[in-house]
Amino acid sequence: MKRFVAKRSSAIRKSKPTGSIFDGIDVAASFRAVVDDIIVANRQPTAWEAGCLYAALCELATGRERNARRRICLALLPGALQELPVRIFPLPTAEELLQALALISQTDSDKSGIRPQSE
Repeated sequence: MKRFVAKRSSAIRKSKPTGSIFDGIDVAASFRAVVDDIIVANRQPTAWEAGCLYAALCELATGRERNARRRICLALLPGALQELPVRIFPLPTAEELLQALALISQTDSDKSGIRPQSE
């Protein structure tokens, strides 16, 4: 029995964690994709989506891209029965979320000396 446990634990240590669907994709592009989906559906973000996306913006502003990715993924889940990640009043519109992302991206590129690419 001990050998089986040892083999299993070594296999777990060697396995790589599975990534999200956004691995390898720019965080800002992932954010835009979620917000664009909301815009295409011709609606405003729900309280859950707005909270998750706002939290992702906060993470991006502080340079924590991995946490931002998690928040963006959470925005894709239905969250009606869950506590909001961040309470925001009034809720931002999809356009306001995109404007905030543009400002954060511009600030980051100004710090690094790289100009953002035009869309």
